[in-house]
Amino acid sequence: MKNILILFALLTSFSVNSQDLLNFTLRVINVTHDDFQCCTDATGISCGFLPNRPEPRYKIRGYYIGGPVPGYSIINLGNGVTCGSTSQNLFIANETGICASQFTLDWEMWEEDGCGGDNDYNTGCLNDDEHHATSSTNYTFATYAEGTPQAIVINGPGTWTMTVELIWDRVAAPTLDAASLTSGCFGENANLLVNTSQVVPGADFIWYTAATGGAPIFTGSPYTPVISASTTYYVAYGTASCETARLAVPVSLNPAASPTAPGVSICSGDVANMTASAAGATGFNWYEDAGGTVLLGTGSAFTSGAVLTDSNFYVTATYGTGCESAPSTCVVTILPSSTDPAAISAAPTATICPGAGPVNLTVLGGSLGVGADWQWYSGSCGGVSEGTGASISVNPAATTMYYARAEGTCNTTNCDSLTVVVESLSTAATGIAANDSSVCPGDAVSLSVVGGTLGTSADWQWYGTSCGLV
Repeated sequence: MKNILILFALLTSFSVNSQDLLNFTLRVINVTHDDFQCCTDATGISCGFLPNRPEPRYKIRGYYIGGPVPGYSIINLGNGVTCGSTSQNLFIANETGICASQFTLDWEMWEEDGCGGDNDYNTGCLNDDEHHATSSTNYTFATYAEGTPQAIVINGPGTWTMTVELIWDRVAAPTLDAASLTSGCFGENANLLVNTSQVVPGADFIWYTAATGGAPIFTGSPYTPVISASTTYYVAYGTASCETARLAVPVSLNPAASPTAPGVSICSGDVANMTASAAGATGFNWYEDAGGTVLLGTGSAFTSGAVLTDSNFYVTATYGTGCESAPSTCVVTILPSSTDPAAISAAPTATICPGAGPVNLTVLGGSLGVGADWQWYSGSCGGVSEGTGASISVNPAATTMYYARAEGTCNTTNCDSLTVVVESLSTAATGIAANDSSVCPGDAVSLSVVGGTLGTSADWQWYGTSCGLV
């Protein structure tokens, strides 16, 4: 058995893996042989003395690894052939759209001397078949240049040979159809149509987001992804286990910059006055939702209805290209409001004698909203201003009711109140009156105060011997 010799040198380097779709043919184009028994062999007998020469026989088959294994093809040159080279045109494989990286050549050569009378090598006869060789060898497509005939020479017994021609090529990558839509506005759909130059049963177009590797994102044509940014998709033609090279398909987002929309702070229940701007924009659309399904208004300025809680509004810019931008969010923030005071405290006390002040008044509870402070009044809520802040000091000359409330940007609360009592002073009596100025011992006399006034919580006190003594 002889080793196999490759006649043709590689023209270039190619890479084929199990993920390539390819086509190939194998064709026997030449055989050579010498006539061992009849032409100048050890017996020295001339070929012309024998009426029947032994017949050179060749058996061969070719197939890709993983595919079906065919039967053998037979080359029988007959017994009248002259020693040397004989051209052939025998196709032993013709495959299209298959997934493979290697192929196999199984072959057998011998001199048929009539033993067995068939197309097999036989022994055990008076005149055995002889000069036999056989082998099975795997070949890699990548060893041979793609797209041009490559010769593989198989050496058999003696100087016998078979030359097999290999032609192989990959199934071409898809091409982009001219009717494809590869650019558009934000939110629109691209329409990516692709074609193949070779239809392979069971194959389809497979889409990816990467030039190599990655998981498929879609199968078929057209592919209609939503355009949200400029990107590149990649498409191959094939099956889950075998595909062509990938075609890069760029998809462009038409320029449409999102607008600037500053946030707004308002009091609960107020309307929000919002604005938007974008260079080159021809208009603006205001929406209730980020998906743009509920249109609220148009224009660079927009006034909402009454807003009670923190809210988001969404605005897009429109351009002369017909594109509408992605939405920007305008945040409306509700400013905090003040709450009512719970009480007012007085220190050291809310009841004083005239001139015994000051009295320190302090708001208890409640809270201040944006831009708010505590405002103090006397006489009535909102009456005479007495000061600002959480505490004030007062020194009333007479009993006075004080009021406190929060006043700010968003609201004015209800008042709470406290009365500071200024007690009155007593005045001396001008005299004492008796109901009888001359009485007998033991008689009762009624005395009463003449003149003078009683102050707060005061009463007249009577003494016998001197003022302040019993």
